Amino acid sequence: MENVRFFESIPDFFFELNQKNILDHLEEMTLFYHEGDKEDTVLLSTMLHGNETSGLFAIQKYLKNMMGMEGSPSFLILLGNPKAFHENKRLIPGQLDRNRIWQLHGGHRDHKLSKEVINKVVNYPLIFSVDIHNNTGKNPYFCCVNRLDRKTLGLASLFNADALFFEDPDNAFSTYIGRFCPSVTLECGMSGDDFGVEKAIKFFEESVNLSGPTEFQDKKFKNNVFKSFGKFKLKSSTSIRFIDRDSKEKLDPQGNVVAFFNDLEKFNLKILPKGEKLGYIFGDVGQVKTVSEFDEDLFDDLFLLNKNSELIVRDDFYAAMVTKDIEVAKADCFFYFLKKLNI
Repeated sequence: MENVRFFESIPDFFFELNQKNILDHLEEMTLFYHEGDKEDTVLLSTMLHGNETSGLFAIQKYLKNMMGMEGSPSFLILLGNPKAFHENKRLIPGQLDRNRIWQLHGGHRDHKLSKEVINKVVNYPLIFSVDIHNNTGKNPYFCCVNRLDRKTLGLASLFNADALFFEDPDNAFSTYIGRFCPSVTLECGMSGDDFGVEKAIKFFEESVNLSGPTEFQDKKFKNNVFKSFGKFKLKSSTSIRFIDRDSKEKLDPQGNVVAFFNDLEKFNLKILPKGEKLGYIFGDVGQVKTVSEFDEDLFDDLFLLNKNSELIVRDDFYAAMVTKDIEVAKADCFFYFLKKLNI
């Protein structure tokens, strides 16, 4: 069985890694350590989803520029899924979603990998953790936090973007690491977004320049903070398509079919207003899953309405991570329901 590989220093090949050559050097989940001038350690993670490239590029560029600089902390770097990265897939057959395995129980080999990683990283004096991701849909740049304490929000403020506070999924990597140090997730636009890479690098620079979490709590978060309270999940058997709002296409209502409008990504981190039409649904296409605030049996009636096969917003809510990637929409969800918090 393949185990987590650990490098006690960063090898030269690290800076040349890409989706084409990664399997020439790595086989499985891998940790790298770079010893700085201080024992205080920054944990950088990426590649938990193999179809996201910005995190690796940002870490490579940042570390190459900062090596040899005086006064730097030490770094741990986690690359989560080299095999899926090589195939440009979120995950490959036989794997679990590598950002949904950090509850540390379960018999799947991916759970065993997660335990190996945690058993290793908790031995280091972590000062903060950053997990870098891309979105499959068009989203504004934003960050995710799993706690609302001053240190976490202070760290998040350095990304200069809105924040999403989430409690579901509760088995994401940054959620677990948040037990040990301030932990944030950076959502850097779509894979290959050069500005998203540069925005992540700027975040690394500013966060490392602070001495640690005691200074993070002095930073005020000035952007919006949203809370996720539900998600729209689609059944794997559902036939999904995207159509123009003025489309004259004849829809075949046989089976479980949903036809969403092409422009829904424009509502990411914006209000989906009452009366907005999302598309057409036929049959049992999926369900809305809530995060404790509402009874699931009542949730549809509160926020969504199926009127003569038209899917209509019943009451205002914010949306996030709307995606047109059908594989991701079925594996995770089509979008998250949000509300704005007063922080």
